[in-house]
Parts: sequence; C-alpha cells; structure tokens
Amino acid sequence: LDQVPDSLARLKYLRELNLSRNKLSSFPDALLQFVELRKLSLNRNEISRLPEEIDRLEKLEYLDVWDNPIPNFPENLVHLKMLNEFHAEGIKYGPKFQEKWIQRMPHTKFFFDAPCDCRE
Repeated sequence: LDQVPDSLARLKYLRELNLSRNKLSSFPDALLQFVELRKLSLNRNEISRLPEEIDRLEKLEYLDVWDNPIPNFPENLVHLKMLNEFHAEGIKYGPKFQEKWIQRMPHTKFFFDAPCDCRE
C-alpha cells in the first residue's frame, strides 16, 4: 500500500493495526481518528515524520516505526502516557537524541539501534 484506503476510517474503534512492509511515505492522517488504538505497527515503510497530533492516540501502548527514515520525533509524543513500547530500530540516532527521549518518557521502553555519530 502507498496509502490507506478511505474505508479504513470507518473502523473507529480499532485497537490494533499492522501496516508494516508497505510503501507509505507519510503517516496516514486517518489513523489519528482511531481513539481506541492500542497497538500500531508501521515498520518497513518510507515514513519520514510522525505528526505532531500523534498525541490524539491517547490509548496507544505500542508503536513500531522500525526502519523508517524519521529524523526526529514530534514534541507531543511525550503526551502519550500509555505508551509502553516504542520501536525505532533501523534508524540512526546519536546518543544525545536517544538519551533525550528516554529521559523525557521514563514510562516508555525505547528500542533503538546502538547510537551513532549521525543525528543529534
């Protein structure tokens, strides 16, 4: 898929969604309507950013963006108090970047690759 079908928007009470291994180039705005979403897998796409409005997904417990070219995370990510696991492996982040997010969200277990000297 290179975009999410419009019909998916009808599933407002969806709790788990796996859109991994597609060709999504952006975070599908329709996903922000899924207020009951608990688990979201978007790994192995081509997503270059997460929306600032991601905090609308208040009940999100698990987020997987592994192997997407996302250079930074939106500030509103810190408002996801239910987020237990965040997978960002396969994306090169420096030690300062990783430590910043680990400190800002102590309730979340982050999964990063070993730090590099590339992004801070």
